[in-house]
Amino acid sequence: HGAELWLTDGSALGTRPVRDIYPGYGSSEPSTFIAVSGQLFFAADDGAHGRELWRSDGTEKGTYMVADASPGTTSCAPIAIVPADDRLFIGCSAYEAPQGLWVSDGTAAGTLRISDQGLWSRPQLKSRNSIALPGGRLLFAGTETPDYGTELWISDGTVPGTHRLVDLLPGPDPSEPANF
Repeated sequence: HGAELWLTDGSALGTRPVRDIYPGYGSSEPSTFIAVSGQLFFAADDGAHGRELWRSDGTEKGTYMVADASPGTTSCAPIAIVPADDRLFIGCSAYEAPQGLWVSDGTAAGTLRISDQGLWSRPQLKSRNSIALPGGRLLFAGTETPDYGTELWISDGTVPGTHRLVDLLPGPDPSEPANF
């Protein structure tokens, strides 16, 4: 097996693989981990769907892909997963697939892209520059167009409720908000 998801209780005997997500010699290379309500959410590649959002309860049967956000072998490639109340905000960064901001309730039907094509292609959801706000909202750094560069954005998890909050440095020069 390649690099896969493992579970441990801190002892050698209590350490085991959870699931061979990319069967055979391939590696799913799980990353971008966040635990929410007893579930682990993470990015992984199963070799058939590209790098997508997965969840696990620590069992083989309870470890599965949440949604194929970018159907086929292209990837959503989650670079960040930020919990906000009862949902997750996901920043996708793949070059060959729809990028931007996604929201998920942890189910396939409840995983939706909330940015239009071309709208802030790379939301910068990182622990140092995104903040979950009361009411399931998210404050984050995002890039709309070269005209604005990276600025402060806010989202309530819907398309109409996701917008640039303010252009801190008007014009083509980005404000580059970080560490807020």
